[in-house]
Amino acid sequence: MGWRRFFYSTANLLGLLAAIAVLGLYLAGILRAPNWMVWGMVAGAYIGTLVLVVTLTPPPPMTLPENLKTQQALEWLREHALPRLPPDTQPALQHILDKAQQMLPRIKELEVAGDVAPEARHLIKQTLLKHLPTSIESYLRLPPMYARMKKQGKSPHDLLLQHFELMHNAMDELEDKLYAGDLQQMQVQSRLLEQQFGEKLTF
Repeated sequence: MGWRRFFYSTANLLGLLAAIAVLGLYLAGILRAPNWMVWGMVAGAYIGTLVLVVTLTPPPPMTLPENLKTQQALEWLREHALPRLPPDTQPALQHILDKAQQMLPRIKELEVAGDVAPEARHLIKQTLLKHLPTSIESYLRLPPMYARMKKQGKSPHDLLLQHFELMHNAMDELEDKLYAGDLQQMQVQSRLLEQQFGEKLTF
């Protein structure tokens, strides 16, 4: 049960020890204060220690399971990695995953027709199976407080956002290449329609 895991957790045990220490100082006569203030200090010691330990303790490790296919890796990242990231980093990862989800069927269609290079699928595969998991796993191994600390002007949090931006741009470039043929076909069709109906189309 959840309450049992919490009761035996390091954060709770250290919080209880801190509270007992404050109470022990009072009972030993070292800490002199009104009863109401003592109980407030006991509660403060427990809560403060609890918050400190939670803040300094990194979350459980996140490891992408082995032998996943590209689509499976995408779904795993959406379900397991996305919720564990800070809210301000989630939209960037969501964009990458949405782009990959949108492009995978199109890549398959073009591969069957022989109209796309293997590098397109390779880019998405490497992004979902290697680059994203490596960046996210490295970030999540850090305690939350340390992840926000700046080293040489940048924090791990800043670096994660930069990683996402690079992959985001790569996905946008790949999308342009994948749909360039469709866009060109529409432009050709526009010229045919203009000739047929005598009206200029804006595109």
